[in-house]
Amino acid sequence: MEKNALIAGATGLIGKSLAKQLANTGHYDNVFALVRKPVDLGSEKIKTIVCDFENLDGLDLPTISDLFCCLGTTIKKAGSQEAFRKVDFEYPLNFARWGREQGAERYFIVTAIGANAKSSVFYNKTKGEAEDAITKLQFSSTYFFRPSLLLGKRDEKRAGEDFAKTISGIMNLFLVGFLKKYRAIQASDVAKAICSVSVNSQKPEGLRILESDLIQKIADTETNR
Repeated sequence: MEKNALIAGATGLIGKSLAKQLANTGHYDNVFALVRKPVDLGSEKIKTIVCDFENLDGLDLPTISDLFCCLGTTIKKAGSQEAFRKVDFEYPLNFARWGREQGAERYFIVTAIGANAKSSVFYNKTKGEAEDAITKLQFSSTYFFRPSLLLGKRDEKRAGEDFAKTISGIMNLFLVGFLKKYRAIQASDVAKAICSVSVNSQKPEGLRILESDLIQKIADTETNR
């Protein structure tokens, strides 16, 4: 039986790296990527499918075993809280529901450090609400990856990130112990950790939450293999 992976958000900082890594592992027979417009993801092994994330019912795909969600935006880029919520809550949930109905067994999603449905911070609250809604779908394994500040070359500039990246190296020296999860992390390392977990964790695990320090540890282990 074929083992197929499907990624939503494959054009972003984490998703683009993840798509390539999944395609290169040899673990999956096919790696499909849902995109909103035609795009070259840099690998012939990745099959792109143009879709509307608001309505996935018309997708014609072989059986998908693993779903990977790297969808995300900012309120500034989205233009409003409502538009932000659509990308960071509605689309990931639509993707999960569709996949569950199609028989997918595992769901991997990048949320964010501090995700909490009860948070007074809109960003964290939205991420937490997405986690809660996806948990209720009861995949055999659901993985929430909660990275801290992401490092890497983006196509667009985000307010405050340049300054944050400048001081992150210094700040990381002081973020020790339980504070390690707040250290900035390379997006490629987040992708590396997701890929590692998908390949090495084959038994049903229910719900698993991976904070940024654990994500970094897994990525470092893979780098040093």
